[in-house]
Amino acid sequence: MKRLYSIVVLLATLSGFAFADALDVENLPLIRPALSEVFGPYEKWLAGLNVSQDVQNAVNQYRQQVTLEMDEGEELEVLTSMVIAADSRYAPLFEEKVLAQRVYPMADLTALTKAEGTPEWIVNVMNLQAARRLANNGLFDDAAELIKDLKPESSPCPATLLFYQGLVKYQSLDQEAALPILNRLTAMDAIPARYRELAQRMILDLEKLEPKSLDHISRRMGDVAGRLDNGRANEKTVEIEDGIVKDLDEQIKKLEEQLQQMMQQQQQSSNSQPKPPQGEQAPSRVAGKGHVDRKDVGSGSGWGDLPEKEREKDLQQIQENFPPHYRDIIEQYFKRMSETEN
Repeated sequence: MKRLYSIVVLLATLSGFAFADALDVENLPLIRPALSEVFGPYEKWLAGLNVSQDVQNAVNQYRQQVTLEMDEGEELEVLTSMVIAADSRYAPLFEEKVLAQRVYPMADLTALTKAEGTPEWIVNVMNLQAARRLANNGLFDDAAELIKDLKPESSPCPATLLFYQGLVKYQSLDQEAALPILNRLTAMDAIPARYRELAQRMILDLEKLEPKSLDHISRRMGDVAGRLDNGRANEKTVEIEDGIVKDLDEQIKKLEEQLQQMMQQQQQSSNSQPKPPQGEQAPSRVAGKGHVDRKDVGSGSGWGDLPEKEREKDLQQIQENFPPHYRDIIEQYFKRMSETEN
């Protein structure tokens, strides 16, 4: 009985460790899978297709090209070719003219990858390859949709998957989502040099990017312009536009508050001018009743009624806080929005 109890405790402990590992799987270090892990799921899928000898020969030729010394991007190209060689239904979806279109037929790809009996390996390879091509053509939203649910632990090309998952999040300036992905990528050993260098640059850029800053606003404007160029005047684009307008209003309010503070400081400085020393002649007594005509200065701060020199000084302050580069971007942005609405 004592021995049985010990075995139960041991199993419970081990299962506890396994559960903890499952919870922390996204924090575990990733390594590039061995070739046996890469080809095993594919061969099982291929066996179920009962392909001809010609197809088998074509597949074997592609397989001989793959080595662990090969760049992951090149490996993904070969693996895609192996799938297309075995199932020609994928071929039209990976033609350059289709991948360069503004509207990619994602439903057609999904219908194939989600068909009964399609292994996760096929989904990983084909969705990643399509997303990679789409992102390279500037269609980041479509790419993000294809790879959002893919797991690097199940991918034959984990570094490539992490890179493009991080890239699409970076493109949308989603710092909270992008940084963990990119940091996990750079923690991997033996990844393509270009992945590491670009990931490090994106990390540094995101870490110093201040949300709602003028830089942040201008880059989101660029994102909107790209979406409109690609025919993506959808709800997400409208949501980004609304956020831009809201943040611009906040920036304008800050500048108005700064201007108001400057005016108050000038007023205080004027009131604190030294009084004439005793003994000097006092100003003559005014004989009038003291009534003056009230002028309508509007509901503004009165900045437009400042003397010319004071207005120039305040304009200079505004220019320092709102650089011409951003003013030009804002003008172009709203001009573009007006043209789009028309």
